[in-house]
Amino acid sequence: MGDYRTAQQGRTSGSPTIRVLVTGFGPFGEHSVNASWEAVRHLTVLDDLKDVVDLFVEEIPVKYHEVSTVVPDLWKKYQPHLVIHCGVSGLLAWKNTIQIERQASCHGYVMVD
Repeated sequence: MGDYRTAQQGRTSGSPTIRVLVTGFGPFGEHSVNASWEAVRHLTVLDDLKDVVDLFVEEIPVKYHEVSTVVPDLWKKYQPHLVIHCGVSGLLAWKNTIQIERQASCHGYVMVD
């Protein structure tokens, strides 16, 4: 898995302890770099966040059998108040836009990794 940083460093006593988990996906297919990971990994350098949240940034492998165990393990490990799972979609590439999903639409996905 990928990069991880806690904002606990440099925190003053009495600061809020809001835990935020942000994930992006790793490489897949012909894509040696996944844009979702490139976007979220840079959050770790935002020093302004460390007084507000405990930020955990993780890269998730693009393997369906692993995602079903990795994601619940991350939820248990960090016990976040907010989780943002970021991914990419070829369906939106031409629109140059962001789409927010409330839940994944690929339940029961059966393609081979």
